[in-house]
Amino acid sequence: MLSKVEVACKLLEGIEAVRGEEEGKVTRTFLRKAFELLDEVDSKEEFIINIGYMIARKKGDDKIKFLKALMHHLEKEEGEWSKTRENLRGVLEYTIKIYTIRAELKEELGEDLCTRR
Repeated sequence: MLSKVEVACKLLEGIEAVRGEEEGKVTRTFLRKAFELLDEVDSKEEFIINIGYMIARKKGDDKIKFLKALMHHLEKEEGEWSKTRENLRGVLEYTIKIYTIRAELKEELGEDLCTRR
């Protein structure tokens, strides 16, 4: 089983981190909205539908990649929604942190935290 950091890296695989807001891109605002949505839904299916709706309104290749990766991760999650939600909350917290580091410090670091071993 992958760690929360490893899952966060998989969710961000192939997604360009941008500073600020760009139409159709995965942004910090988008990730925060996904995180906040966890408290508003009662199942992983409802979560995916709501994320899919958010993406459909402002579609972009990176958002579609993110949705596919998220759906793939949630397919593997079994058990009660409350446990899945708490696990996903931790994953999305790391996703937001890694995304922010990529967007703000990519040039200074010269490497991606997800590829560093």
